[in-house]
Amino acid sequence: MKGLIVSLVVLLAMAAGADFIARGVAEERIAERVQRSLELDARPKVDIGGWPFLLSAFNGTIPRLEIASTDVSRRGITLNQVTLHLVDLRFDVSELIREDGRVRIGGGDGKATMSDDELTDLLQRRGAPVAVRFVDDRTLVSASGVGEVAGNVSLDGGDLVVSADRLPRSYSISLPRLGRRIEYRSLAIADDRARLTLDLLPGMLEL
Repeated sequence: MKGLIVSLVVLLAMAAGADFIARGVAEERIAERVQRSLELDARPKVDIGGWPFLLSAFNGTIPRLEIASTDVSRRGITLNQVTLHLVDLRFDVSELIREDGRVRIGGGDGKATMSDDELTDLLQRRGAPVAVRFVDDRTLVSASGVGEVAGNVSLDGGDLVVSADRLPRSYSISLPRLGRRIEYRSLAIADDRARLTLDLLPGMLEL
């Protein structure tokens, strides 16, 4: 009986080791594809959820997947600390092995941030004569002849809008598209940063 127990423990350890290795290889492969598809300067961190991974993979399902990147740049606009949480991924194993593999996702969400210095630089590069400063959860806007006044940064579809009562007009910046299935949902100022939340729409995703 003791020998049987020892054998079972060894087999479980070997299975766990194989599962760990396979998960790591899959995460590395997905990270390469995400870097290429999003044109990232650095490879993102990918974390596949659920255990055992091999059983889920052979069944063509992954319960959840997290993708994290320090920076994502598009058209001169940089978003920081971008994380995407995908749920209920389904795929054909043979198709995913190919370079043009597709995955159907059940949905998900994400987050990204932008600093006041980055936002000010974007505004001024586009000719807006204003500067923005975030203090905790408040927005302060300064302009010539106005000084620094309480302002507001809001989200209008895919545009980030800066306004203040004493400014003659509002100023907007089109945020970069991160993919056909990713939409901007909301924006809040917290901890001296603009914090964006994202929606991942259900459907087919290229990986």
